[in-house]
Amino acid sequence: MKAPGFNPAYSSANGTGYARQMYRYRIRPGYGSDKLLVEFMHDSSCKDFTDALLSVFSTNGVKAKHKRDLVFLYIVIMDSPVGEFELDYDEWDSIWVHAEDNQDAIIFIDRILAESALFQKEEVDFKDYTLPKSRRINK
Repeated sequence: MKAPGFNPAYSSANGTGYARQMYRYRIRPGYGSDKLLVEFMHDSSCKDFTDALLSVFSTNGVKAKHKRDLVFLYIVIMDSPVGEFELDYDEWDSIWVHAEDNQDAIIFIDRILAESALFQKEEVDFKDYTLPKSRRINK
């Protein structure tokens, strides 16, 4: 019989002898943009994931200010020690952070996620997020 909470698919030890899942994220530019965002590689409907994210946020002085519900998209305006940013999630359980006017927030979030034992950064090639000239608005 397996110990409660043990899952061999989890990727790191938490010091208790049990495995702990690490949630993956990427810092990348938006498609066709030079502005960075944080993309989480986990399902936003997973309670363990959202609990881990909110725990890291609250430990580091980040709190929700207000929420806007749009068609298929939910935007939570968050306040942090470096200013505001948007935590967005949609009907398809994608979740990401936008801060087009406050790129310091992306750097801050990257740092607090990297310092936590719950998140692991995936490196990406920024070239993968450029659009061909034929698809750009300002050619």
